[in-house]
Parts: sequence; C-alpha cells; structure tokens
Amino acid sequence: LEFRRVLFRSEVVAVLTLLHDVTANDALLTLLSGPRWAIGPRDLRLLAVRAQQVAGVQGRTDHATVLDQLVAIADGIDPAEIPCLDDALADPGEGPYSDEAVARFGLLRDELRLLRSAVGEPLLDLVRRIIDVTGADVELASAVSPAAAARRDNLDLFVKAVADFQAVDGDVTLPALLAYLTAEDDQGNGLDIATPTEADSVKLLTVHRSKGLEWSTVFCVGVCESRFPSAQGRTLWVSSPAVLPAPLRGDAADLPQLEGHDKTALDDYRQRSKAHEADEELRLGYV
Repeated sequence: LEFRRVLFRSEVVAVLTLLHDVTANDALLTLLSGPRWAIGPRDLRLLAVRAQQVAGVQGRTDHATVLDQLVAIADGIDPAEIPCLDDALADPGEGPYSDEAVARFGLLRDELRLLRSAVGEPLLDLVRRIIDVTGADVELASAVSPAAAARRDNLDLFVKAVADFQAVDGDVTLPALLAYLTAEDDQGNGLDIATPTEADSVKLLTVHRSKGLEWSTVFCVGVCESRFPSAQGRTLWVSSPAVLPAPLRGDAADLPQLEGHDKTALDDYRQRSKAHEADEELRLGYV
C-alpha cells in the first residue's frame, strides 16, 4: 500500500503542530507511532503514564476527555495538570521502557527542541528546515522503489501549497497555516496529492480523487444506503452565513435558486437543493 507518500506530509504537519502547541498529544502520537520512530504500544502506554505523573493526575480518570479537561479548567483546575506527552518525552523517568524507545525518545526530543528554535523563520523556510532535519528529503532521494517518484511529488506539492499560502501575505503566521490546512481537510477536498504511480500496489483514493476507467478492478468501500450516495444534505446559504449564496457562485446557472422569502418558497428551495445534491452524488458515483 502506498501509505508512505502520504505519511511524509502528515509527519511534517504533525511537527508544525507541535512547534505551535506542545500540548498537541495527537500530533506527537503521529510521530511516535509512525514508521520513522516506530514506538510500540507498550512504550507508548508507559509514556502516557509518565505524562500523568508529571501533570500530577496519575490515577485520576474524572477528566478523561478534552471537553472534560476544558470544563475542569473553567472550574478552576490548573491547565498545567493536564497530561502532556511532550513533558513526558522531555523527562521520561525511569520506567521500564525498551532500550530502543529510550534512545528514540531522546532523539525526537532533541529534534523538536532544535526545530522550536527556528519557529521565528518564514513559514516556507521552516517547512524546508523540518524536511531537512527529519531527513525526509534524503530518504526520498535515496528511495529506489517504483513509488518513490510519487512520494517526492507529493511532498513537493505540500511545499508548493505552503509557498502559495505564504504568497497571499508574506507575513502569515504558523497558526494561520495550521488553520488553513485544517480547513482544507474539514471543509474542502484536502490538498492535492501526487498521481498514483504505476507501481504494483493497491491505490487508495477517495471518489473525488479517482477518475473513471483508470484500473481494470475497483473495490468501492462504503457504498451503502445513507453513506454513498450520502443522505446528509449540505448546509445551505439561507441557514448559514458562512456559505456563499447560490446566486453569487460561479455555477449559479446550474444550481437551484431561491424564488421567494416565505416558508413555502424556503421549503421548495430546500427540496430542490436536496434533489440536486442527490443527482451530483449519482454523477460522482458513475465516474
């Protein structure tokens, strides 16, 4: 499976997240459990226990979720008491870790410290420094597998996306870049990825990324009632100010339009929009 070409980019984003927020436990787990550091479940559990010790909450389970933790802070609990894996990484203690895990904890800790000293650099320079320090460029340059070219292209596309984002305003910040990447994943189609290679492997693509007749055999996962075609309608501009009004869109001529402002007109508009979305899903499925 051609997972590694995507992992390079996710690892860079995880490092960027940790440079901005040391409490981003999910980003640190992405690195620790990834193919580069390959920390196993046992050592990850021990590190989590150490994080609880550092935060002084070992054995407490009443604030297990992020929401519970935020409520606790609002109620007066010191946010420094929330377990942070980065604190445990900096001081893993004397737990019964494997020797390999202890060595890798130290290497990752020192690497993050080095990169945090460069946070003030322009975003594009910071991303390139991360790629250089983590050795992603060296690994890609030395790779000889048939999928290596696509992996390099995928990382190049990510660097280009950062450059394009920075070009909008040369003084953009790291939080702004992370918000942009999150918005692309949550609200858009995600950043572009390299075209799948001709290597003898299984290609994993979303229906939005795939093209018709690319392969002789295709498995459509999740094609079932209510999931695809999706039964969940999109948010309409008449009920959300965050959505661009249909008359202002470039494809307005192809979209249902609101023909009045009373309840009957609104209900009719919602029904026609839902039918239009269903047709679009069927077109996508056909492709």
